[in-house]
Amino acid sequence: MTSEPKAWLARAGRMGAVKHIFDSFPVARRHEERDHGEFQMRRLVLDYFGRMATAADTRIPYETPIDPPHGHGPRHAPCTSGNP
Repeated sequence: MTSEPKAWLARAGRMGAVKHIFDSFPVARRHEERDHGEFQMRRLVLDYFGRMATAADTRIPYETPIDPPHGHGPRHAPCTSGNP
């Protein structure tokens, strides 16, 4: 087996594991399906995970769509109530 099919099998296994993990959140699933018509969190995470895996497979650096990127910018809005 060449490295390409091995990489594909490993990636498929990782995606299956992520899908299995999300299946263990039935309450979140019900609420999101009710509110958004789909299990939005699962779809978004699997999409981002797929993008990261593609970047790793192609050796093209992954660029996060999160703004600001992790580790940059404020963690939350400044407190305006006077209580830290």
